Formats: sequence, C-alpha cells, structure tokens
Amino acid sequence: PRNGSAIRGDVGENSRETPSAGAQRPQESAEASSSGPRNGSAIRGDMSEIPRGELNWADLVKQLKLTGATALLAQQCALRSFSNQLINLDLSPNQGPLLNPQTQGKLQAALRAQLGPSTKLIIEVAEPQEETPAALQAIEKQKNHAQAVENIQNDPHVQQISELFSAKIDPNSIESID
Repeated sequence: PRNGSAIRGDVGENSRETPSAGAQRPQESAEASSSGPRNGSAIRGDMSEIPRGELNWADLVKQLKLTGATALLAQQCALRSFSNQLINLDLSPNQGPLLNPQTQGKLQAALRAQLGPSTKLIIEVAEPQEETPAALQAIEKQKNHAQAVENIQNDPHVQQISELFSAKIDPNSIESID
C-alpha cells in the first residue's frame, strides 16, 4: 500500500482504498476516536466491554503472542481509534512493506481470538499520532541504559577503581540487565 492507503475489513475482503493525492484522513466521530494514553491490563472478550480510552495497544500486542512478519507489523502499528468491534491502526509509510493481506489476516485472526469473532481491523499507511509498541520498547531500553550508566558512574567502588587506575568508563560498553 502507498501512503494513505489501507487494507480494510474482514480477512477475506482485503480491499484497498487509496484516497486521491492530498486527501485528508477520514474524520473520526467523537465516540469512535480515542486520544491520549491508553491504559489497561489483560484484554479478553467482547470489545464492547472495553471502556473508551482503556485499550492499550502495546499490552494487547504482547498478549497476542504473534511471531514473524505479523509480530513486526503489530509492533510497528499505533492505535488510532477503536469502537465496539473496530480497531483502526496507523502504520508509518516507511514500514508499509510489512502490510499485506497475509500479515493483516493473521493479525486480525489473533485479534478475533483475543477479543471476539466480530472484531474488524483497519490498518492505514499514515504517520502514527501515538507511539508504536516498538517505539515504546526503544524508549524503555534507552531509559534502562541511562539508569545503568548512572548507577555504574555513581558506584563508589567503580569510582575508586577508576581513580586508582586513571580509568574512564565507556557508557556505550554498559548494558542493562533486565
């Protein structure tokens, strides 16, 4: 799909819709859209039971236990909106090659298994407005690394050894242990 294009609907449908050049993304209704952080824990069952603003895409992706290209697709998508049985995701144009009928079909099947058989998925190739699970993971990794570097640099034993041997700590050599 090209920028602004989408694969919509049921797994068997896979119709592609491409707006004309310069076309805007469809406006979401107030009921269908959700903005801001999405909190929540285990997500299972009928999506109509999930309160608006409570669907956490990153947590849901972890629960789906996806593999291969389908996992990559889910990690690179950001939740744009959801309402009742419809999940609308954005996929950055530079990740567009991950989107094809097979990967979307597998993702939709996993979502249906988790959320119910009426779940529908729309993935549009457009710059995500929210962080993707992959971006959130990278941010967390950076925070963990910065904390590990700070811990090493502030450790009195490391400081003593550094002074004794006139050594310098290479921050790039430090890895956080999860």
